[in-house]
Amino acid sequence: LWRAGNNSINWRGFFAVTSLAASIYVLNQIFDVECDRANKKLFILPQKLLSLKWAFAEYLILSILAIYLAARINLLVLLLTLVGIALGITYSLRQFNLKNKAFPAIVLNGIGHGGIIFSIGLCSGQELIFINSLNVIPFIIAYSAVYILTTIPDREGDKQSGKQTITVRYGKSAALKLTILLVILAVVTAYFTQEGTIFLTGIVALPFIIGSVKKEKLVTFTNKLVVLLLSLITVVYYPV
Repeated sequence: LWRAGNNSINWRGFFAVTSLAASIYVLNQIFDVECDRANKKLFILPQKLLSLKWAFAEYLILSILAIYLAARINLLVLLLTLVGIALGITYSLRQFNLKNKAFPAIVLNGIGHGGIIFSIGLCSGQELIFINSLNVIPFIIAYSAVYILTTIPDREGDKQSGKQTITVRYGKSAALKLTILLVILAVVTAYFTQEGTIFLTGIVALPFIIGSVKKEKLVTFTNKLVVLLLSLITVVYYPV
């Protein structure tokens, strides 16, 4: 949104993209109950604090809200929102099962979390500056790397539930090497596109990712650090 020339928050866009992200998150949890139970995380559905029926209702409400709000902004945002919902369905539903496949899962996480979200912000702005669309590249690469990091501490539970993540299929060492490569690519592309958000986050996170090769506990710390840094940088753009 800031890249598109908006110095104030588009609240309709903010709630549209929040509803979209939340709907995909809920759908993924619905189909990941056994895996999350094995990994002892995201306890609300695995411990039956809420029923799956309730979760499906929440998913539908959030999806409809995202579509409605997106339609009130412009056609491009609506189309991107529909693509985001479609990606969420192909990622989570067992008929497609892309979340259980190593490389499709990486690609979809990068495009979804990095590409779709950035593009919705860009298309919600005051003007469409097409050259700024290149700035989506470091976000896609960076979020692909972050996804790979999340598969490392989850590998035992993922293996038990039959998920073939990059870590389950090729091992922790290969996953970390790919993560390091992607973060370096994200930093380089962020430098050339002048995308300070990803450049700064990547530079700070890279030493911790490299350190994770010998100390695995740094993986979880690095994931938290990345989220914190991205949030703080967003505050710089939008203090409110």
